[in-house]
Amino acid sequence: MKPAHPRLIPIINIARCTGCGWCVSSCHLHLLSLEVEHGRKTSVLHDADTCTGCRKCAAKCPFGVITMGERDAELTVMPPESR
Repeated sequence: MKPAHPRLIPIINIARCTGCGWCVSSCHLHLLSLEVEHGRKTSVLHDADTCTGCRKCAAKCPFGVITMGERDAELTVMPPESR
């Protein structure tokens, strides 16, 4: 499958992610999952190279914590206290 936006992948702000799972259910390739990190459930992108950049996860997120960014960018935005 040809990437829709070949250079863009979801960037998840895990400091604001509520772990609701809406983005996980929107990914037709099943590249997102919910994982517990630092005692909180958050969304995590797996296999960024397979991501087509369709933006469905960003559109589905009710809290606006997923933005689309360059594949070279950091995959998740860590809270300042955990860096």
